[in-house]
Amino acid sequence: METRGRKQEYEEYDEEDARTMSPRRSIAELEQIGSEAKALLEEQAKALQSGLLALLERVDKVKEEHEKLEAENRFLQEYIGSLMATSKITGPSPSGNRNSRSGMGRVK
Repeated sequence: METRGRKQEYEEYDEEDARTMSPRRSIAELEQIGSEAKALLEEQAKALQSGLLALLERVDKVKEEHEKLEAENRFLQEYIGSLMATSKITGPSPSGNRNSRSGMGRVK
């Protein structure tokens, strides 16, 4: 091999030298390794995307369930409020003075 008009000699390495153990790959081998790595990365990306889509679908379902439960909760609160308002209108319960103003018999 010539470099700038002079001949470059190749160095000889001992068998134990790590440089002799590194594989010399051809361009075709490097292209194959590159295409295999690319295919593997594409496969992993597709798997991650499908996992992300599954998570997004789950989030949407949970949001819908949350909104449904919130609506049911509001309905129950209104229902309980109207029952309490009705019980105040009708007066104390027939079982005694449990709701008396003195506070006796009140459960805390």
